[in-house]
Amino acid sequence: MNVFYNKATTGLKNAPANEGESDTVYLSQGTVYTIDSEGTLLSTPRYLDGSYDNDNWTEVDYEEVVDNHGTVWGMLLTAIHDCLECDAMHSGWYYKAA
Repeated sequence: MNVFYNKATTGLKNAPANEGESDTVYLSQGTVYTIDSEGTLLSTPRYLDGSYDNDNWTEVDYEEVVDNHGTVWGMLLTAIHDCLECDAMHSGWYYKAA
């Protein structure tokens, strides 16, 4: 995926995945986020040209983020995670157990 930084290329987007499929991702300035089928928040770096490696996802460690960057970053990641979960539930491929 090749996009450029501007307001239109940040936030919740549908990104090409396998043939005929797309994944919902959240694009930030330097990181791309998504969730897997179990609802785990995953991230990968976003390169300067706006592209990212769709095969290089790592699980987000909330405790490490809060310890290193503070609670505001933790709250931001929670909001991104909630946004991705909501979109996945509305798309019908993810169900969050009560």
